[in-house]
Amino acid sequence: MQQISITGANSFIGRHLIHALSSRSNTRIKAMTSKLSNKTITDDGIMSSFNCNLLNKESLIGFVEGGCTVVNLAYLWDGSKDDNLAAMKNLLDQCEEVKIQRFIHVSTAVVVGRASDLRVTEKTLCEPANEYEETKLLLENMLKERSRNKFEYVIVRPTAVFGAGGKNLVKLINDLRYGSGLLNYIKSCVYNKRKMNLVCIANVVSTIEYLIDNTNLNNEIFIISDDESELNNYIDVQKMLIKKLGCDSYSLLAIPFPSFILSFILTIAGRTNINPSRIYDCSKLMNTGYKKPIKFIDGLNEFIESYIALEKIEAFSDH
Repeated sequence: MQQISITGANSFIGRHLIHALSSRSNTRIKAMTSKLSNKTITDDGIMSSFNCNLLNKESLIGFVEGGCTVVNLAYLWDGSKDDNLAAMKNLLDQCEEVKIQRFIHVSTAVVVGRASDLRVTEKTLCEPANEYEETKLLLENMLKERSRNKFEYVIVRPTAVFGAGGKNLVKLINDLRYGSGLLNYIKSCVYNKRKMNLVCIANVVSTIEYLIDNTNLNNEIFIISDDESELNNYIDVQKMLIKKLGCDSYSLLAIPFPSFILSFILTIAGRTNINPSRIYDCSKLMNTGYKKPIKFIDGLNEFIESYIALEKIEAFSDH
């Protein structure tokens, strides 16, 4: 029986991954669901839920076992850089001690920071520009160093993940529905064809599943993005949201601002990626034989429909 231990199981990606894996036969899942220090709280024969504290190594005993695959989705958002490094060290210590088979670490594509490459690949030299990016890179490097000659590892770098239950695009939806129409129009002119660098949750989850099963891909980094879609930009996503949500359309066509103006605005705003045309290339992953289960436009449609459906349920429950 295949044994998979998942940290961060109650995160956005974690919930979707658990749902996908739970339909598998001959698979047992151990899901870490919080930072508490209790032991197994549920066990239905297919999935065990563990309340563990990554900052307490002893609480991890029993969560990972020999020969298992670990999927690490955990990040201590309320913790410091040192806290996150300590948490990873404790997890890797336990993985080494019990002799796991494989460690799949979900990082982020923005770990490249202020790299100047227009087309970002796994070979792009990382230049982290803030603590989050620096911490993410340090976590990757720790995994590479600690896993050497001990267990297999794969690092996944997703771009901005969106989907049912996720936060990406929610602010844009709220701005379109409740914000200033004039300000939204100005944004459509300024941002216009700026790359959104979005990726559908279904494609991220299927990537993780693919790497769980494809044990020939070891000690590698893979970007997963939907940047190959020409619609993955601000103005086209905004138009789709306006149409699907029934928002008022602009009476004037959006007039694109020169890209250098947007770059200047992003610089002033302290953004790391100031290149409106940057894309994250996932061709390395695609060239291994991986096939995405959903196209970007279909994933966007599904997200909007799920958002509307949830809103109706919440409105009904309020009455």
